[in-house]
Amino acid sequence: MANIVEYLTWRGDIEVTERPFNDVDNLILSTISYLDFTGIVPPAGEGSITLGEACKVILEETQGEIRKRVRTFAKLTDSFLIALLKSRRFSRMQLHDYVEELDEGKSLQFSAVQIDFDDKCTYVSFRGTDSTLVGWREDFMLSFTVTEAQLRARAYLEEAIAQALTRGRRVMVGGHSKGGNLAVYAALTCDEALRPHVFCVWSNDGPGLAPEIMPKSPRSQLGYRYRRIVPAYDMVGIIFEREDDPRIIVKSSVTGAGQHDPLTWQVNAFGMAIEGSLTKESQLIKESIDTWITGIPLVKRARVVDQFFDALEAGGARKMSEVMENRQAMTAVLNALGDMDESTKDLLFSFAGIVISKAADAAANKAQDAAETALKVAIDALQEWRARTGRELESGIAGELKTDGSATR
Repeated sequence: MANIVEYLTWRGDIEVTERPFNDVDNLILSTISYLDFTGIVPPAGEGSITLGEACKVILEETQGEIRKRVRTFAKLTDSFLIALLKSRRFSRMQLHDYVEELDEGKSLQFSAVQIDFDDKCTYVSFRGTDSTLVGWREDFMLSFTVTEAQLRARAYLEEAIAQALTRGRRVMVGGHSKGGNLAVYAALTCDEALRPHVFCVWSNDGPGLAPEIMPKSPRSQLGYRYRRIVPAYDMVGIIFEREDDPRIIVKSSVTGAGQHDPLTWQVNAFGMAIEGSLTKESQLIKESIDTWITGIPLVKRARVVDQFFDALEAGGARKMSEVMENRQAMTAVLNALGDMDESTKDLLFSFAGIVISKAADAAANKAQDAAETALKVAIDALQEWRARTGRELESGIAGELKTDGSATR
């Protein structure tokens, strides 16, 4: 199997006019939005630049250190940009209307770019979550409110559609992770007169929309125009998943949570390499999240998110990596977590309990081969929580814990 870099080599000399735009092309253009094009791709009304030229500028500027221009945990490397630069299919695509906004006061992290991939259609690519705590906070806010990024995405898409219509073009829209959520939200809520001009909407492992915020599912409103792609080990796209939503499950070259990285997704000469079903671990995570979220009113979700991210920012960190890699920052976070109100602690504690309970049940019933591993990870996390808070496990959550971290049932 191969990833999108190999796909660029295989299909790089085939124009879109020769072989129609497909799911893999969508994934590539969604991934492109993770590049920081500041000072390279013109903003609205200031012209355009070819994708090949933009890649060339980044490669020359960064001299092998393109992470300086990457705004994601995904493993984008020079090889991806070089393949784009050499590809006849992609290198001549025109990039324009680039925008990047970060406003901590509004909990806003937003970036988008438009890509003219032929003479008839424009792809609007929304960036997913970057490494900033602002971006991560906003992801969690999706569970209880319409976010600033969603509102900004709707306005951006409306402008893109209006502009495309004046140029006799149609629009496709997509994104990876939070970018997929933004694409779907923008397509569902943009001006009713503009909505029919969105030809297709892709959510590449993007979280869904909370039913309290969007009662009708994307599929019921967009029909065949809505395409949702997730990896077999899915931890993001399963959030607020609707029963009637389509799901294309793709193979990955790695196991576990790393499958969220679009560079690990497997493709072939004809499209995505399809997997038969979600992994058993992913199904376990989905059940745990569904059980926890559906039992929490919106106002309580808001309090949990605010207090949790206030704690993460307590040590002055601005990026998730700064929290995880800095002992002083982590100490400040743990101290701040201790100051949470009791109801928030109870909610977080209950989520840990649900995860452990479902993992224990799966292990006991031998319904999931990897359940024992999931159970140990969850128990280890809860033991650490218990050590910090002095709490005892409630009876019935996951049985008594042994000293080796396993459960008695």
